[in-house]
Amino acid sequence: MLVKLALAHPQLVKRLVLIGAPIGGASGQESSFPKFDLGDEFLEALEAKDVLRALSIFIPTVVSEPGTEALADLLLNSLISLPRKSIEGFFASDPDMDISSVMQQVAAPTLVMHGTEDRRVPLKCASIIAESIPGAVLHQFPECGHLPWITAPGEFCEVLRHFMRTGEVPPQPGAGK
Repeated sequence: MLVKLALAHPQLVKRLVLIGAPIGGASGQESSFPKFDLGDEFLEALEAKDVLRALSIFIPTVVSEPGTEALADLLLNSLISLPRKSIEGFFASDPDMDISSVMQQVAAPTLVMHGTEDRRVPLKCASIIAESIPGAVLHQFPECGHLPWITAPGEFCEVLRHFMRTGEVPPQPGAGK
């Protein structure tokens, strides 16, 4: 949504930061870009409206780093209390979320942040986004999954703050750890 906002209203967007962003092709859509497939068991759980089973398959792809088990449990317990329609809507296919055809039109300085061990969105997506948006910069978080702001908060904040101030990634982020 932010990419589309930056294109429609460039005067509103000074800098753009994309974190663990997919490119195109929501679940079930054809796309030439890499995407994470949650598999048949997940699709069967959704079709059967077995929200608990679907979330139990999905959450480990979002919270996958060692030592984040309590966070995964907290997330599961929080999500299962949401209305069923909200959960089903989250997983619904949305062709408007595909940014593959517009990436080269983005004019705002762009930072793409991605965990190298992201099980939800392949790292290749981040590389393609950074290569496709003119002047975009990719910052990878080693040994982090889909939530680098939780699993590497110091480095994440350092990179984000520096980029928002200067439009650049610090030369050696995380060096002050």
